[in-house]
Parts: sequence; C-alpha cells; structure tokens
Amino acid sequence: MGVITISRAYGSDGRTVGLRVAEALGYLYLDKELVIRVALEAGVPVSKVECFDEQPEHPVIHMFKKALTSSALEALGTESWTWVPGRASPVVTDLEAKALLLMDEGAYVRLTQKVMWRLTNGGNVVIMGRGAYAYLAHQPDVLHVRIVAPETFRVQTVVQRDGLSPVEAAKQIRKVDQKRRRYVDRYYGLNWDALEYYHLVINTGRIGVEGAADIIVQAGRRLPNVQRLAFVT
Repeated sequence: MGVITISRAYGSDGRTVGLRVAEALGYLYLDKELVIRVALEAGVPVSKVECFDEQPEHPVIHMFKKALTSSALEALGTESWTWVPGRASPVVTDLEAKALLLMDEGAYVRLTQKVMWRLTNGGNVVIMGRGAYAYLAHQPDVLHVRIVAPETFRVQTVVQRDGLSPVEAAKQIRKVDQKRRRYVDRYYGLNWDALEYYHLVINTGRIGVEGAADIIVQAGRRLPNVQRLAFVT
C-alpha cells in the first residue's frame, strides 16, 4: 500500500500534478471525488457537503452554528460523537449524518477523515488537500508533498484557468489560501505554511508540472523508505 498526500498553494497547479502522479502510478486520485464519497457515506446530497469542502466558516459564524447544531442534536436525544465499537475502521454514525444535515462543519470534517482512513487502508491513493497530510502524519507508507509557486506564476495560472483579471486572480489566491490555512489550523492545530511537515516541497514555477510529477512518482515508488526533508526549487 502507498499513499501520497498533496497540499497545494492555490494557483500552483497542484491538482494537475496530482492527476499526473496518479496516472503514472496507477493510484486512485481523490479530490472532488472525496466529496462525493462523503455524501454517499452519509446518505445526503452532494450539494450538502460541497459548501464545507476546504471552506471553513468565519470563526464567529462557526461558533454560532456549532452552538445551534449542538442544541439541535441534544433535542434529538443524542449527546456525544461516537465511533461504532468493534470495527477495524471508523464508520459513519447516525449522529454524524444528522449533524451534517444540520449544517455542521465539524461533521463534514469527521466524515471526510473516516472516508480517507478506509481508502488509505484499502489501496494506493493520491489525496489532494483536505488536511490529509496532517490527518495521516503518523501513518507509515505515506508521502507528504507540498506544491508551491511564485505569486506571478499563480496569478497567471488562475487568470488562464478561471478567466479572471490579474487583480481578481490575486484576490482569489489570497482568499482560498486563507481558507485552507484556517481549515488546517482549526482541525489539526498546524500551520499550513510550515514546511517541516512534508517530505517534498516542489516549486512548479521553477520545475514545471511535469517535472514535479516525475519527482513525486520516483519518490512514491520508494515508499516506505522516503526520508524527510527534500526541497526542490
């Protein structure tokens, strides 16, 4: 079994890198597909979980909704989050599904973690974002990769990909990066920008998408004997 997690700065084209890596290694690629699997697991519409996907709410709104959701769940006769005992891997409980229906961000994160856990223990996968590097930090046979790029490269990528103006692209980059930063801090207590948590840090602005993919593929083939930490710029 081999698992590769990829954390990417917005506009660094990390998604394309991940796709190339998965194709080359024959791994399952999980990006937006993970959202679909979480929705199927909970038995709710995909639209119900999309609004939480790597988009943590503002701290004040988050606290307000958390209080409302806790009260609603208590009214349903439930008191705590539980894992079904006697199972080799975590499963989704009725309580978590109810919490998701009640628009609870924490429920989405826990469901995502459980889906990731089963998939990583069942085969070879490439996981894009979702704090996977933090959640699987202590798991063996996992390669953690960070994709970065200069701001000019990122702006150009977003302009070409999303049809935004350079000014709009720069604003979008700051907005998305801040959301990912908040997500990792809120649920894992880690600094998203700290590089010591990764085996490889690759600059696509310098080495290109194909070059980045080639390096990750070679490192992935050496699992579980990957040593920290290598910087490729």
